[in-house]
Amino acid sequence: MANELADVATTKIVRYFAKNERGVTSIEYGLIAFAISAAVIFIAYGKGSFVQSLGAKLNGMADAIKTALLTVNDH
Repeated sequence: MANELADVATTKIVRYFAKNERGVTSIEYGLIAFAISAAVIFIAYGKGSFVQSLGAKLNGMADAIKTALLTVNDH
């Protein structure tokens, strides 16, 4: 009798969790957000990334400006 009640209770709990999809949707959105953020971080900060390329271009521009200012000040 007790085993039958436990089986019925377990079956009801399993069916409830199988029908309840609210948590599953949240987990799916969380995984999607994680994947997108990981891709953005990799693209932005990986080797040869956009951030490194932009930094190199800005440093080159700063060096050109310094050279131009030194040239103007020497004359």
